[in-house]
Amino acid sequence: MKSKEPPKLGKYVYGSLDTVDASWVELKADFVFIYSRGQALSYRPSGQYEVHGDQLILKTTDGDVIFEKTGLGSNAIELISDPLRHENQGKIFSYKAFSN
Repeated sequence: MKSKEPPKLGKYVYGSLDTVDASWVELKADFVFIYSRGQALSYRPSGQYEVHGDQLILKTTDGDVIFEKTGLGSNAIELISDPLRHENQGKIFSYKAFSN
């Protein structure tokens, strides 16, 4: 296991939130998430997430979106699999201390 800590609650961002192509995932209490693949897309999956070892699994109606914790502790997660956005695989999402 790369990190023994579960992911922190809050927002993990790839890119700058000021840009149209920024992606983010927000982890909330009670294992609830919201996932934005970019501001240009109006569809933002939400629902329940699970943590299995290094993997963070977002349960969406399109299929599971899988992130993996990086060696940076609980401050970063790497996108491993997204059934709708294959081009985003391998991108690192960094933890931001705010939540909107």
